Amino acid sequence: MNKRPLIVLTNEFVSNDFKQLYQSEYKIFHFPMISTEILLNESFEIERFEFIVFTSKNGVKFFLKSFKDINALKNKKIISIGTKTSEVLIKNNIQPFLVTKRNYSDEMARELSKIKFIHNSNLLLVQGNLASDVLENKLSGFCNVKRFNIYKTNLNMDFRKKLENLLNENICFTVFTSPSCFDAFSLNYSPKKTKIISIGNTTTNHIINKGHKPLLTSKMQTYEGICQTILQYLN
Repeated sequence: MNKRPLIVLTNEFVSNDFKQLYQSEYKIFHFPMISTEILLNESFEIERFEFIVFTSKNGVKFFLKSFKDINALKNKKIISIGTKTSEVLIKNNIQPFLVTKRNYSDEMARELSKIKFIHNSNLLLVQGNLASDVLENKLSGFCNVKRFNIYKTNLNMDFRKKLENLLNENICFTVFTSPSCFDAFSLNYSPKKTKIISIGNTTTNHIINKGHKPLLTSKMQTYEGICQTILQYLN
């Protein structure tokens, strides 16, 4: 068995945000557990919404693919969860009205509830089909929420044998950046064969509810944050 730990990334896309890991002395493997694709299952009149909430980069990407009239969005108050989501919006010439400081549903809803003119407004919540309903339920307590699932998540099985061999023959630190990544992993591999690394409290709580305990949870729910957490632990 190789005594030097390997780091396995499970997010969908290779990201420059993981460059700290790739530049380290540790060997990095990328096995995306899921893939996403656009999901057009309903239509709606965007004119009736005063606020639009984006919870992820994928949400922005697929929304802009399906709704190409960006000018109509400029009259809306756009709310972004986290800076990474806002960066994609700004790159597409959409300036967020608000970027929440935290990426967690409870804290975001609490932050929005303090803005009085959001109360009783019409709000469009853009998410993926596997996203938790926590944020939707929290927001529904003080405004009229319409959830729009703009993309769906599929399992990726292309590399099963190779990953099984790595888990069986090495010490692996496996990084999970969402609950759906962990669920996809658990369907095909044993979480007990790896040291679980979580990007933040939402993913960690999900993993714990599934009967497992992460070795590490990043304090900052970002790719850069999880890189720092792993390297500080290993070094």
